[in-house]
Amino acid sequence: MDAKQMRVCFGAFIGMTVSAPALASSVPLLLEPTAREFGWGRATISLAYMVAAPLAAISYLFVGRLLDRFGARRILIPGFILCGLSYMLLTQLNGSVTQLLILKTISSLCGTLPTGVAFGNIISRYFTGRRGTVLGLCLGAGGGLGMALLPLLGAFLLESWGWRSTYLGIGLVAVLVGLPAALLLPGNAPDRSPAQQDARVGQAVAPEPGLGMDSRSALRHLAFLLLLATTFLTCMVINGIGAHMAAIMTDHGMTHALAATALSIYAMMMMAGQFGIGILLDRTNTPRIAIPVFTVVLAGVALLHLSSGPVGLFLGAALIGAGAGSEYGILPYFITRFFGVRSFGFLYGGLYAIAALGTGLGPYLMGLSFDLSGRYGIALVAFEITILLVILIVSRFPAYGYDVTGSRTKA
Repeated sequence: MDAKQMRVCFGAFIGMTVSAPALASSVPLLLEPTAREFGWGRATISLAYMVAAPLAAISYLFVGRLLDRFGARRILIPGFILCGLSYMLLTQLNGSVTQLLILKTISSLCGTLPTGVAFGNIISRYFTGRRGTVLGLCLGAGGGLGMALLPLLGAFLLESWGWRSTYLGIGLVAVLVGLPAALLLPGNAPDRSPAQQDARVGQAVAPEPGLGMDSRSALRHLAFLLLLATTFLTCMVINGIGAHMAAIMTDHGMTHALAATALSIYAMMMMAGQFGIGILLDRTNTPRIAIPVFTVVLAGVALLHLSSGPVGLFLGAALIGAGAGSEYGILPYFITRFFGVRSFGFLYGGLYAIAALGTGLGPYLMGLSFDLSGRYGIALVAFEITILLVILIVSRFPAYGYDVTGSRTKA
């Protein structure tokens, strides 16, 4: 591993601990106290996610294009600043639903900048043979570590100073930790194969045909359509449950501290799942490795649905976290193996775009289920059926089109 690769690995690891998804992991703690203070139903706050989702989806596509053109560093530096400021703005909530929708939308749009799309982009351009492992280490272990620690910080701030101070603290963490990590990153590596990168400066080198598909061809490919369906459905389920995880725990009589512990277990298992799947991806050559991943998610949803005691609920959170972490590690790797790295930013941005729609719909469905029936059972049954459909879709994935070096595989 050379000096630039070390900078990428370290910067991506630290940056992912305070990436937008990691920062958002403490937000579920704020759902119940904020709704109580302003007299909102849980579906009202969840509605903000759904309203922001279409704009966030468009933003991810735009950000993906910018990443392919300018590189991750130039996007992440302003991204962490804007993301932090957007959380600080949420301290100004005053009970107006319109204001809630506007501020949540601003936060969602700013949150499309410092994400795994940017870090996955630069990792995929600097690493080949160990790509899955490094993606798992940085996006998984780094992101999971942040998602384990930030809810504990959020719980401390919430119990000590209230929900407004929690939003302020989250914003400060984004700027004070994320910005230095982004400054550490080098510029994107050139779009060339390892053989081309080793060529002497000034030597004429023919274009490498194995660089990857252009975005137009990839968008029409069966594999991308299946990835879109898988991403939307799983993000709807995982983020729908994740947004209400703390509320599920407190509804069963747990304190905010125990609810934060459940979120940390969820995050730690996400970290373990993403790091573990990264190692497996480097040692297997089939996309159907995702089938057991989603089977684990199904088991976790079933436990949350059927359990009432802390052991079953914590185990359910752990299994969903493990499956979610594995999914997040799989998606960027699948893009490089199905389509190469040529349009990685745009294609991964496309998956994040559809994920944003699922992320917006899932929490709303959970909140609506609770407001209608006083519990989450209706939504959880629907989510169990959804994951069964995902497993069927994954079974239809075609073989990889590219190897880890960016060359086309043999038919």
